Amino acid sequence: CTRSASGKLTKGEEEYGAAIHNNGTVKMYGGVITKNKGGFGGGVYNNANFTLYGGDIYDNEAGYGGGVWNDNEDDKKFIMYEGTIGMNVSGAGGAIYNNTHANLILKGGTIDHNAARYGGGVWNNGGNLEIDGGKILGNTAQYGGGVWNNGDGTFEFKSGNISKNMATDDPNERNGSGGGIWNNET
Repeated sequence: CTRSASGKLTKGEEEYGAAIHNNGTVKMYGGVITKNKGGFGGGVYNNANFTLYGGDIYDNEAGYGGGVWNDNEDDKKFIMYEGTIGMNVSGAGGAIYNNTHANLILKGGTIDHNAARYGGGVWNNGGNLEIDGGKILGNTAQYGGGVWNNGDGTFEFKSGNISKNMATDDPNERNGSGGGIWNNET
């Protein structure tokens, strides 16, 4: 992982969190996490508490969770207040993959222009997802362009903006399902 004086984590390659693998507490106020590649969490693998107050997580790649893989439980959380998670690519959860029993709270910020087969913006796979602000815009997936909600978890939408997302596997056609939200369970 390359670090510069401007607060950039770039070009990391790890199976779990190519730039950051968190088992404690991380508070991100600025900086950039970009051009990283991982199996689970191209930019960040969170197994504890991560709060995003600002900064950018963009142009990362992973099998699951192009920007972030969130795998915490109990009272641990990934909370996004500000910042951008954009232009990330994965098989599931272009921006964020929220795993079984994990806690993801979106209070603000922007999740935009991410791509995945399932959940272009967010894949909630049996976790607890609360959206109470922020924007999920311009993401693409075959199923759930903005959000894919799957499994036994919870999905609570209080406020925010989920718009201009696309469900397709071909940018020239609209042949997918759930452009904004695909709800497969709860």
